[in-house]
Amino acid sequence: MKSKETKSKAKKYHAQIIIGILAAIFVFSYVYYVLMLNGFQGDFSKNLRLLEEANAKYNTTLYTFPLTIDEDRLLLGDLDKLKSADSKEPFKLLLEFRAKLVESDIFSKEGWKYGKASTTKYGFGCKSIERIRNSTYNRNVSAQIGFEALDITEELIEKYPKEAQIANLDQQRLLFLNQTFSQEQKSARRDRSIVENACKKE
Repeated sequence: MKSKETKSKAKKYHAQIIIGILAAIFVFSYVYYVLMLNGFQGDFSKNLRLLEEANAKYNTTLYTFPLTIDEDRLLLGDLDKLKSADSKEPFKLLLEFRAKLVESDIFSKEGWKYGKASTTKYGFGCKSIERIRNSTYNRNVSAQIGFEALDITEELIEKYPKEAQIANLDQQRLLFLNQTFSQEQKSARRDRSIVENACKKE
């Protein structure tokens, strides 16, 4: 009888040990995960500050641009310097998004460098068809690159929502950017269609 009780106590003791070990493993794993996550997001915040410093150098933010194409290109060079092999994917995506926006802005500035003469909205002559063609090409490319930037942002928000929140990315901003690029693309295509149809015999 004592032997059975002893065996029963031994089994309970072993079960308690196993439960204790499993509990310790769970706690350790959880703590390790939290520390890794905090470190992961800490690195992102640190890199984000570097990006903000690069933008501030040209009096811009994540969503605004320098005044000139030359400054746009200088900013792209600074963004390229922020890339490193040990950068985590969230920051790499954010950098790629910012770079795409700046590239889009370069084409937009090129597309509107003639001012009102860049569009048919204020009238045009067929002698200026090449100017309109050049303008609409650059404006259309600007929109296409802008849409590529949006795709990157959607990926960042979907895969890394906390980092996206830290970087102040949200669906409302995406919607505004999408409307901006859509309008740019429609405007460029309309102008191109108008001049091509009106100047067929030129």
